[in-house]
Amino acid sequence: RIQFGQMEVRDADLVEFSIDFPFEGDYANIRTLLNLIEVTPSFLILDAFNLSSTGELGDKVRLQFRLRTVFHREAQP
Repeated sequence: RIQFGQMEVRDADLVEFSIDFPFEGDYANIRTLLNLIEVTPSFLILDAFNLSSTGELGDKVRLQFRLRTVFHREAQP
């Protein structure tokens, strides 16, 4: 289940956008995703994450996490 939200940052011309979503794969896929988030040139905040294993011997890993970013609010006409 994917959730997202947007709110204005008080006393600044900024908007904060957050997204909360699951990702499932093997351990290598999870590491690759986290590395891509870490090296992205975009400003991202990893707010929270929950890592759990499903299946036998942990062959599948489920990552539920929340990302946030902040950007300038568009000027109103």
